[in-house]
Amino acid sequence: EAIATARGWVTQHGIGGVRFDVGAVPDIDPPAASCDVVLSNFTLHRVPDLDAFLARLDRALRPGGWLILNEYVGPRHFQFHSRQLQIVEELLAALPGRLRQHWPSGGLKNSYLPPPVAHFLAHAPNEAVSSEEIVGLIGARFELVSRRDYGGSILSPLLEGIIGNFDENREDELAFLRLLATFERVLLREGVLASDFAVLVARKRATPEAA
Repeated sequence: EAIATARGWVTQHGIGGVRFDVGAVPDIDPPAASCDVVLSNFTLHRVPDLDAFLARLDRALRPGGWLILNEYVGPRHFQFHSRQLQIVEELLAALPGRLRQHWPSGGLKNSYLPPPVAHFLAHAPNEAVSSEEIVGLIGARFELVSRRDYGGSILSPLLEGIIGNFDENREDELAFLRLLATFERVLLREGVLASDFAVLVARKRATPEAA
């Protein structure tokens, strides 16, 4: 359905030369030197053999080509550090009950407990399987030009399932969100926590480094 919508959009706007395909990301293998830019949005953290996949992308890029990623780079299988989980629990306790209504469970959200690794291995083995490797592997194979961390270490687990409670027309509820975002930025800035999400911009190296 998403592809059908995209095709309709380019047709409506008279844009030519665009092709859409559906497939499993780990199987993508573009022709050599066929791309000037590769964009990826929350994809690479789900690729099991990430180094081999990046090798294919490297081969697909033309000289000077760009790889631009928006990615989850946090703990593998979302096994967050106990420090994160404790901070989330304390912040939830400070929110009014009306903002903690948890739509998946129907109750109040008082804490965040990620599913255990066994759950992912049984039901979604590729979910965040390579998240911790992304930055290192990109830096090893490409020239990492820019990394922009944008947090999520607290806001993502804290707001999961309750973000819909915040009314954008209520200044007091927007103030809660601004305070939470500011608190997270301070934790990242002071080195208390690492960012779980980042935008990475890398360039194909002019001369491949020796293995």
